Order: sequence, then C-alpha cells, then structure tokens
Amino acid sequence: MSDSTYIGVDLKLTGVFHAPGQTVVIAGRFEGEMTAGSVEITKELYLRASQGN
Repeated sequence: MSDSTYIGVDLKLTGVFHAPGQTVVIAGRFEGEMTAGSVEITKELYLRASQGN
C-alpha cells in the first residue's frame, strides 16, 4: 500500500475516499467524503466536501 495518493489535474473523483494515515495530494477535482492523514491542495483544485466527526 502506498503512503500517498495523487489525484491528477485531469481527474474528477466523486464519492467516499478512505485513506487513513496517507497523504493525499489533490490537483484535480474531488467531491465527497475523505478520510486521510493529511491533505495537500494545489491551486488548480476544485473541492466540494463536508467535514465529518
């Protein structure tokens, strides 16, 4: 299993993304619920999400 995940600028992901303990880098588009150790956002990002408990 990888320690990081990269969502490229040409990708659009929708749904539930479960990556506890991983770093997620988002350059593309993500809509949904995410669990991650840390999230890095590039300036090209479109993000639509809600914060869970």
